[in-house]
Amino acid sequence: MSYVFARTKDPFFLVVPQKSLLAGFGEQPEPFGTRATGLVFNYLPWFLQTLSENGDPQPERWLEVRAQPDQFTVAKGGTLRICFTVRNAGSSPVRNLRASFHSRLDFKVTAKTPMPEVLIPGQILEVYYEVQAPERINLTCEYNRIAYGHWSALYEREGKWQAAHDAVRIGID
Repeated sequence: MSYVFARTKDPFFLVVPQKSLLAGFGEQPEPFGTRATGLVFNYLPWFLQTLSENGDPQPERWLEVRAQPDQFTVAKGGTLRICFTVRNAGSSPVRNLRASFHSRLDFKVTAKTPMPEVLIPGQILEVYYEVQAPERINLTCEYNRIAYGHWSALYEREGKWQAAHDAVRIGID
């Protein structure tokens, strides 16, 4: 993830792995996780260094992100439009906002809304993405019928880097 983030600067490659890192190694790890199984991740020191080199972004509650609804259904080869509502509930502006939406590689995702450089306190932004499901797919397996999409953002508030994330479930029928 460190290598891909360095190449692309896409928030997805810092925000989602950081959430996974906290779930596995944080103060209250999941019952079945890296500590329970004894798994060792050799890349962890490099990823922690990457976080540090990029301002050590932390999730904060003042940037509210919601997809409504958080579950979608689309036909094989069909297209759907997903909207995330982003609200700056903080008392200071959000600056240098970078966001992305990713799903499986067989889905085509197109951003339809440009990100503003600044989100002032109280401002609400609706961010749209067009998502096209794969046309040639075997739906007899649940693995192929269900996909998840991740909206990730990095931004600066009061000189500190922050992170935001929300996920949606996409069913193919």
